[in-house]
Amino acid sequence: MGFIASPDIKMFSDKDLYTHVRVAASEEDKQWSELKEQDLAIGDTLYLNDYFAVLKNIEPTRQVKGINLAANDVAVQADFIISGEDKDYHAHPVFVIKDNLVGRIPDEVDDLGLRLTFVNIDTKNNKFKIGVNTTQKDYVILAAVEKPFINILWIGTLVMAIGMGMAIVKRYKEAKIVVNPETGSSKKRAVRNKQLA
Repeated sequence: MGFIASPDIKMFSDKDLYTHVRVAASEEDKQWSELKEQDLAIGDTLYLNDYFAVLKNIEPTRQVKGINLAANDVAVQADFIISGEDKDYHAHPVFVIKDNLVGRIPDEVDDLGLRLTFVNIDTKNNKFKIGVNTTQKDYVILAAVEKPFINILWIGTLVMAIGMGMAIVKRYKEAKIVVNPETGSSKKRAVRNKQLA
C-alpha cells in the first residue's frame, strides 16, 4: 500500500492551513550523476560538491560483503574520510580480483548523496583511479497548503443542509394532507358530512 498523507489542520477565521510530510524518494528513484574518475595518491584530497574527501590509505581486506574470497583472490579497499557539514564520514569502496575477473563494490554515503567507486590501480605511478557519482541529498519535505475563505464553504454547506431539511419537512407535511379533487381529504369529508347532517 502506498503512502497516505494525513494533514494537520490549523484553522483561522479567514483561512485554514493544511500541513503534511511529502513522500521521500525511494531507492529506485535515485538519479545518480555520470561517473567522474580521478587519479589519486595516498593523502590526496578529492573535492565533491560542497565537501572534500581525503584518501587516507589503501588496505588489503579478506572480508568482502557477499563475496567468498579464495586463496588466490585479492581485495583491497580505499579508506576515505569525507568532511561533511556536521561530522566526518568514512567510505570504503572495494576493488576485487576474483578468479582473474575484476569487480568493484562502491560505497555510498547517503547523508551526503555520494557514491565512491574504486575503479583501477596504476602500479607504475602508484596512483589509484577513483570514480565519484553524486545524487540529490534526501530532505524531509513539509508541504503547507493555505485554503483561503474555506469557512464560507462550510457555512454554505450548513445553510444548504438546513434548507434541504426544511424542504423535506415541508414535503412530508404536504404529503400527509393529500387532496383528492373528487372526494377531498378525510378531514374535509368529516367537516362536509357534519354540515350536511
